[in-house]
Amino acid sequence: MTNTWSGYWVINGSGQRGDMSAQMSVESNRITGSGNDGCGSFTINGSYNQSNMNFAKMYSNGIRVDYNGNLINMQTMSGNWTNTQGMSGTFQLNRVGGAPAPSPQPMPQSQQTNTWSGYWVINGSGQRGDMSAQMSVESNRITGSGNDGCGSFTINGSYNQSNMNFAKMYSNGIRVDYNGNLINMQTMSGNWTNTQGMSGTFQLNRVGGAPAPSPQPMPQPQQHFPPQQQQQQQQQQQFPQQPSVGPQNSFQAQWNGFWMMGSQRGDINCTMTINNRKVSGYGTDPNGSFTINGEADMYNNVNFTKRDQTGNTLQYSGRLENQRRMTGTWSHPSGMSGTFELNMIGGQPQPQPQQPQQPHQIPQPQPQPQPQPSGSLTEQAVEDAIRSNMSS
Repeated sequence: MTNTWSGYWVINGSGQRGDMSAQMSVESNRITGSGNDGCGSFTINGSYNQSNMNFAKMYSNGIRVDYNGNLINMQTMSGNWTNTQGMSGTFQLNRVGGAPAPSPQPMPQSQQTNTWSGYWVINGSGQRGDMSAQMSVESNRITGSGNDGCGSFTINGSYNQSNMNFAKMYSNGIRVDYNGNLINMQTMSGNWTNTQGMSGTFQLNRVGGAPAPSPQPMPQPQQHFPPQQQQQQQQQQQFPQQPSVGPQNSFQAQWNGFWMMGSQRGDINCTMTINNRKVSGYGTDPNGSFTINGEADMYNNVNFTKRDQTGNTLQYSGRLENQRRMTGTWSHPSGMSGTFELNMIGGQPQPQPQQPQQPHQIPQPQPQPQPQPSGSLTEQAVEDAIRSNMSS
């Protein structure tokens, strides 16, 4: 049995709205029908399963629009659509005689689009292209539009906690799939592939977004001290101790771990020496052998340069935890960046041999020879002269 369904569709980005009406049969897990809107007449063919529904809307000129969303109480359909020209948007349909289709309301502030800006890099050639888009990242959906050196495009995808993916559809029909990490709703980075067999990496940063909040220290429970302890506590608060010198004065250890660039991972194996806050070492990763040179401060912050055999340099900045674990971020002069983690292998770090310290000794004065006046006789010469006179 067919019913009249009426509602609207909205184009992402522009907000353009079009009214839509169709005669549809929604029975036995099948959705079929026909109708018309401002773009022309169409047929509908699809399915539903409990509260999930999808159908294809085929226009007489061959353009296809795919609808996916929810079916609520067999009265309302709502969700998202994409077409073969790379456009996307939202829709809502209501069965006539059921609840009327409400007009689309302005998105709340948290759902407004933001400018995201960054770059993509082609694997192999290293060619880089700048990229900018207006995107909405809300309710596990990523939608928007933008442009780069290859032309204008639309974006449609999703995210789940820290994982994200979206399809970038150019007006000429080329599709690029992006997959990677979403960090603090501020940064997307990972890998891309296109329909022409090319691939590479990318990074996008939200422009003007609120910075990710810094973790706040946990409040300490209030403590009461006897008068003497209370006075000592006040002195400690007024004159806090200086932080301990972070890394040990001198040790060498084997470390292994990994670096991350989006979803790409590379294993690291290295030997590092931390000597009087100087960091040095050598190791290997998927890019070959490398050397390490940098420094550590008294607050356990570690910064070093990793240089490979070709002269390529990467800057590593992290923190040493409990003398056994190092975590942080890395960056390349081209703009690529990621995270890293290193863990010390085995037991305690091996101390470097130190020169034994001699106890402090006060130098004893050494007797100095007394200068003899010019032409004077020595004591031995005087004795010889006396013996000579006595024998004569």
